[in-house]
Amino acid sequence: MAEEYTCIECENLYDDRDGDTDERMCNKCLNKIYDENHHSSVYHGVDNIQNEEQRDPNIIRSSTVHYPDWDKKNKEYVIPPKERKRMKLKKNEDAVMTLIYNRLELGRGRYGGDIPINGEKRRDNLKEAIEEAADLSIYLTSLLLEEEAHLKRYQKAYNLLMESWDKLPKENQSYISAKLEKLGL
Repeated sequence: MAEEYTCIECENLYDDRDGDTDERMCNKCLNKIYDENHHSSVYHGVDNIQNEEQRDPNIIRSSTVHYPDWDKKNKEYVIPPKERKRMKLKKNEDAVMTLIYNRLELGRGRYGGDIPINGEKRRDNLKEAIEEAADLSIYLTSLLLEEEAHLKRYQKAYNLLMESWDKLPKENQSYISAKLEKLGL
């Protein structure tokens, strides 16, 4: 039996005989899109309109909607543009989802297969979660201490600047003020 894929438009299953694995769509959806594009190009009197985004040669398309595409150049997974539009992700949300996808892929490569549950593969998710939470508290505490040290240094620098601010020529004050405002300070 041929390998089945999930269409990114209708989410129905198809194989390489009744769909395009590069486009990640079944023939029914491809025909629908082709007809829409052909109709719009005839209607507007233009021979060849392409509404679809240019393909990035560095992106390897995933075979299903459930997994993101692989960016060969940046060596990370990315959510396909159509899926991004469907999900309506904001910039930061997209960064979070990309990080999660990359972590899933790392685990998939390191441990093989799906996330084990119910003791599969002799994994104890509760024990591992406790260990990861403990590790996280260590990393967060370290990060907070680092940030506190940075803030203290910045506060000292700010105090030095303020002590000598009135001694600066007005044009320097204006220049520094403009630069600080661009930085949101």
